[in-house]
Amino acid sequence: MLTKEDFIQTIEERGFCLVKNVLTPEFAAQLAAHLEDSIEKENAFHAGKDHPTFGALLNTTLYGGPFLDLLDVENFTNPFRWFIADNCIIYSYSSASVPPNSKIYTARIHVDSHRKSTDHRLVLGAMIFLTSFTEENGSPYYLAGSHKMPEKPDEDYFYKNADKIVGEAGDVFYFDPLVWHTGDYNDTDHWRHALTIGFCEPWMKQRFDMPRALTLNGLDKTLTENQKHLLGFYSQPPVTYDDFYQNTYRYNQKIA
Repeated sequence: MLTKEDFIQTIEERGFCLVKNVLTPEFAAQLAAHLEDSIEKENAFHAGKDHPTFGALLNTTLYGGPFLDLLDVENFTNPFRWFIADNCIIYSYSSASVPPNSKIYTARIHVDSHRKSTDHRLVLGAMIFLTSFTEENGSPYYLAGSHKMPEKPDEDYFYKNADKIVGEAGDVFYFDPLVWHTGDYNDTDHWRHALTIGFCEPWMKQRFDMPRALTLNGLDKTLTENQKHLLGFYSQPPVTYDDFYQNTYRYNQKIA
């Protein structure tokens, strides 16, 4: 059983940690089906498949359903609370699917954050496997310990030392966004599906204004209190005293 201490030590030393069987295969399949439907809607927005982020959703929260249900799975969200803080919120929530016999824009050696590393934990990312990640279907490479490397490693060193990340649907790969990594070519006839999510300190600005986006699309009505918190509803700067005492102050008291 994964413990808080083991998880934190692994992230701090290696920069990533693969946790098995976080989601049931049935829920992973439900998420994958919803993702495929959402990708088609995203293509409609772009008027076709010929766009730089084909296969990716930039803000999955706008598609609701099981994407929001995932936030109530404690086995999934607990590691973020362990590593960052009990009151951490979502920084970004997107997808990382690789089409058949293809690759996507992430197939280059890169990091997901250019913030200089500090002793204070600010952000933690995760990749949720919705299908199996195999040697052939575009599974990424991550270089262990490279969150402590300020400069990009050369390709020879990277591919000689990096780990190919493989696993089954329902596994979750947690990672420091400063780890050097790359996607790979999907050499199969099937999509390789994943969701990617990042959590951060509650005072940080989100990639998308999720509370406003969800409210504008009428998706805020059925959110649980836990979902509202993780989506940043209680981390917005207050406008009035009522906002302060009913939202910010209330939640800070709750977790104190």
